[in-house]
Amino acid sequence: MTNNAPNYCKLAEYRLAAYNDLAAKLNMDLAQLYEMKREIGRGEDDSVTQTGMMKKHAALQSQIADGMRELSRLDDAMRAVSGDYYAQIITLKYIERKSEEYIAELLNCDVSTVRRNKKRILKRMAVRLFGADVLAI
Repeated sequence: MTNNAPNYCKLAEYRLAAYNDLAAKLNMDLAQLYEMKREIGRGEDDSVTQTGMMKKHAALQSQIADGMRELSRLDDAMRAVSGDYYAQIITLKYIERKSEEYIAELLNCDVSTVRRNKKRILKRMAVRLFGADVLAI
């Protein structure tokens, strides 16, 4: 791997670590969108204010669509590896935020086994998330 090549496993790991925060942000954005729709629907503000709110509404809709797409891609990548016994490492580590020591105890294996299989599964998920570029490194 060259120095300029992205580390796709680290990128996948970063995205997985942000999963819960992204889901929470998405829920907040959906609530905000609902409130905006109610305000726009009332039509009590002048046309300039309404136009500004409609622009904010469109931007928020775009942000929500991006967030939903990202969560969907991560869910798809997790489903793709779900048949692997050690795939539960990903959910435990990144979604439930459990330590590698806890996971090792739960799976009745060494921490080194957890780390090795986490890396292997992250590589598989990276292909799903980033495509063929992962295979070129």
